[in-house]
Amino acid sequence: MAGSVLMGPFLTRTEAARAAGVAPLDLVVRRDLLRIGGRSLEEVYFAFQFHKGGGVRGDVSSVVDKLADEWDHMTIAHWMGRPNSKLDSLSPLAWLDGGRDVAHVVDAAAYLTSTEDQSQGAVRKIGEGNSRVA
Repeated sequence: MAGSVLMGPFLTRTEAARAAGVAPLDLVVRRDLLRIGGRSLEEVYFAFQFHKGGGVRGDVSSVVDKLADEWDHMTIAHWMGRPNSKLDSLSPLAWLDGGRDVAHVVDAAAYLTSTEDQSQGAVRKIGEGNSRVA
């Protein structure tokens, strides 16, 4: 996945915790929120997971929770922003932003995972150093 671009903006742990309405340390253990970083740098969270007025988007967190066992956070975030033929050529995020059914996004991910067909735009785990933040 060389040349992958990740969709910002991003929130710090403190900002994301405030948006989610939880303590910062509670945020770190949630498997339904996408984040980048850790280890030597404090992680950042994708802003698209939160409602503008506060709160976690349940539609996005459901998809993340379903995919978290198969894909890493970078892969999920990348996939959420790419057009998908199973979703009328909308990205999963655009599909959800339009108020459409979460189940279709989960089905599109399940199809992709089951076929593992790289020639059809399937997503594999993104290796370290192959993604850039935009």
